[in-house]
Amino acid sequence: MLAVSDVLAVGAVHAALETGLRVPEDLAVVGFDGIPFTSSLNPPLTTVEQPMYQLGERSVQLLLQRIRRPNAPVVREILPWRRVERASS
Repeated sequence: MLAVSDVLAVGAVHAALETGLRVPEDLAVVGFDGIPFTSSLNPPLTTVEQPMYQLGERSVQLLLQRIRRPNAPVVREILPWRRVERASS
């Protein structure tokens, strides 16, 4: 199961455990964000780590460019990410 955020993935793990499912034996769970505390959960959460600070910084830069030049071409960028495999998958 892939959750759109680590927080939702943590909720999914708790819900699975409450219903008797074992993580990852019965249900693999992967989050998305790379929030540091997820490494200390039981089981530690597998996640897709994003450069959160860079995402915010670059978003503001692009927004300011758009305000200054509204007719400029649309810019699309992919920032680096990495999969951090832990015990939930």
